[in-house]
Amino acid sequence: MALQPVYRRSLSSLLNLVRSLGCRHFSFLENSPLVLQSSHHAHHSLIDPQLDIPTTSLHSPNNNFISSSHLRRYSSSTSLPSPHCWRCNTSLTDSSDLFFCHQCKAVQPSNPSIDPFTLLGYPTPTFSINTTDLEARYKSLQRLLHPDKFSTASPQEKEHSSHHSASVNKAYAALKHPLSRAVSLLKTKPLANPLVIEEGHTIQDPELLAFVMEAREEVDDTHDVDLLKGMKKECEERASKVEEKLGQAIEKEEYEDAVELVTRLRYLARIQEAIVHKL
Repeated sequence: MALQPVYRRSLSSLLNLVRSLGCRHFSFLENSPLVLQSSHHAHHSLIDPQLDIPTTSLHSPNNNFISSSHLRRYSSSTSLPSPHCWRCNTSLTDSSDLFFCHQCKAVQPSNPSIDPFTLLGYPTPTFSINTTDLEARYKSLQRLLHPDKFSTASPQEKEHSSHHSASVNKAYAALKHPLSRAVSLLKTKPLANPLVIEEGHTIQDPELLAFVMEAREEVDDTHDVDLLKGMKKECEERASKVEEKLGQAIEKEEYEDAVELVTRLRYLARIQEAIVHKL
């Protein structure tokens, strides 16, 4: 099937728009016959050269080692915010890192579309995270990127470092707690993504639904501290069991089940928040 020039241009524009928005649902377009044909006739390749980034080990300006897993995950999930360093115009497609230009060491713009796992250096999104290791990663990046380190730097670097620092804070908060970690992970899975971002799902477990409704009434009606503490403990025990099942579902790539378990965990978390507020 031959494509007319106007259709080739339209298809190219559509695919580039999809890439710029980070829409993984349309990844099947990459290798379709129409795209390959369009790419053959186009003046420039539709395949973004920014994605061909080596996985060599890189260093910060102070020669602090930054794991190459940052780069592997970053290059596979999103494109760089700019193909060239804003200061020295060095290409950032070959041996760049997430934060600094490998040539002039200038802080680069942050990319808000990058997922928290990539930002904190995890090779792949995972639900099983050692919180001690997570905190170490967080503190290491904050030491590297905190705006105070760039108090005498250029206005651009001050702004970029501030954005990076805020992104690292946000990523750490997302991965610190099982519920938000699961949500962040499922957002990287195209099949689960449309479901997990909605908080309006109804619990499918009648027993748990009954517990949640009864617990909510008791929290609203009582001021008995011992009763509230007992309810809090029961919520924590139930949440722990749900988290275990959630981890297993994610490991087996049973994302529909994982979404349902996230809903259960969210309901329990709301009860716990109400209890803590009442205490």
